[in-house]
Amino acid sequence: MQVNSINSYNTNFNGLHVSKQTLKAIGCTRKDLLNNPSIREAAEKYDVLVRAGNRDVEKYDPWYPMNTYFRTIGTSMLAGITGGIIGLLTGAATAGIFSFAPFVFIPAFGTLGLNFLYDRHKYKPVKEIVIQAGKGVDANEDYIRNCETNLHVIENPDGHLPNLTKEVKEAEKRAFNSKIRTYNTDDLFSAEKYLEALKKADIEILGGGAFFNRPIDKQGNTMLTQFFDVIPTEENQKEYGEILNILKNVKGINYNQKDGNGISCIEKIINSENIRVLPLICGMEFDYSPEIEILYNHIQDENFKKRLNNADIKFKFVDILQAVKLDAYQALTSLKYQLNSPLCDRHRLAEQIEKLLKNRRSRREYIHKYYSEFVDPKKYIPDVWVNKEI
Repeated sequence: MQVNSINSYNTNFNGLHVSKQTLKAIGCTRKDLLNNPSIREAAEKYDVLVRAGNRDVEKYDPWYPMNTYFRTIGTSMLAGITGGIIGLLTGAATAGIFSFAPFVFIPAFGTLGLNFLYDRHKYKPVKEIVIQAGKGVDANEDYIRNCETNLHVIENPDGHLPNLTKEVKEAEKRAFNSKIRTYNTDDLFSAEKYLEALKKADIEILGGGAFFNRPIDKQGNTMLTQFFDVIPTEENQKEYGEILNILKNVKGINYNQKDGNGISCIEKIINSENIRVLPLICGMEFDYSPEIEILYNHIQDENFKKRLNNADIKFKFVDILQAVKLDAYQALTSLKYQLNSPLCDRHRLAEQIEKLLKNRRSRREYIHKYYSEFVDPKKYIPDVWVNKEI
């Protein structure tokens, strides 16, 4: 199992693997290669292996049809001349027999010989740049180890390349799906089986955070949503702790996701009153829903509730902000109850609304009125609205 990132957003572009001999052979520099947007983006996030190649390219010959005609005529003339010479040297008796042979063999072999001489100068060698991206290279930098893309060939560093980063992600997804097919997802509700599945997977190769974000079944469940269905007990404390340590070390996990039944991760956490997972979501922002508020109001464990409140978790009131964007006053009025939620940071929400209403005085007027209807303006209206002429 591997959780350390591989060239994750490496601003030094150490993901670009090209030797000095290769640079000399292809006649460019690392900077020239990095000027190619596709190579630059891929080398920032993954590994890009560059090698030199050669191929013969046919020269453009405007006289090619005439050359073929002249070669045919030339071999025929050579055959006739040779036959005549043989006739003179052997005499009339044998001239018919021996002079006939050149007309059969010389055109055949002569044409082949002239074509061979012509073809030797028909092609010219062209240097190529062979590029492949993926995750990890072998010690000798001869090949990509994992999630490799197709080989791409260009003649110049600024040549057209497909999106290498996209290709690596697609290869990564194929590898993930191949691995998931080896799991029995019904077993992932057990801490022991879940940990076993993580240990069998090379998490970083299979996408890092995306390993926990991608669906693992037709219902849309993910490895993360499955984890929050695992119940910590005294018997599985060790395994559960190891899983938490793995999750802490993986970047890019989206904790604001829902399972196949539409239940969000934060709902699962609050419903189970699982204190052990709170460090994972400390300081994060989640989309507000009435279901989350209901669960919050029914928390039984006061210690869990205190720890949850101290975890600096924020809630984004998407419906209210969307109503402001759309200038939907009626919708905004129907959402007034959300501002009285214990999960609502009114000051923070007011500042978010102020940003949306910047330089739009007409909207600021009725939004201020809307707030004044059910909250104390002196307490909840932020400084940016104080002493402003409406």
